[in-house]
Amino acid sequence: MPGEGPLQAALMQVHVELDALFLVHQRALLDRDVPRARDAFARFRDVLLRHADDEEAVVLPLYAACGGDATDSPSAQFRLEHDKLRRFLDELGPRLDALTPPIDDSELLAILDREGWFKNLLLHHDLRERNALYRLLSSLCDEAAQRAALARIARR
Repeated sequence: MPGEGPLQAALMQVHVELDALFLVHQRALLDRDVPRARDAFARFRDVLLRHADDEEAVVLPLYAACGGDATDSPSAQFRLEHDKLRRFLDELGPRLDALTPPIDDSELLAILDREGWFKNLLLHHDLRERNALYRLLSSLCDEAAQRAALARIARR
C-alpha cells in the first residue's frame, strides 16, 4: 500500500481541524453558552464549506482523471454527500439562531440529537474520503499532480 501523499496529508489535516471546531461548538452547547456555540458553529461551517468547494473544484476532477470514477466510489457520490452536508448545515444554523438562553434540557437534547445525525453523516463521509478518495489519489496520481492540486487550492 502506498504511503500518504501530500494532497492526502493536507486534506486530512482539514478533517482534523473540522473535528476540533465541532467539538468546541458542542462543548459550548453543553455549557449552554449560546454565543460561543454559534461562533464555533459558524467557523466550523465556513471551513467545511470551503473544504467541500475545494474538493469539488480541484480534488474531484483530479480523482476522476486518475480513474476514481471507475471505482465503486465515483466523484458524483462525494458531491452528493457534500450536498447532504450542506443541507444539514442549512438546517442547523437557524436552529442555533433560534436558541435563547436559558436553554432548557429538551431544547439542548433536540439540537444535540439532530447534530448526532449530522455527525454520523460526517463520519461516514470522512471514512469514504480517507479510504477511497484520498487513498486513490495518493496511489494513482503522481506527486507533481498532487502538489499542483494543492497549489490550486491555495490560490482559491
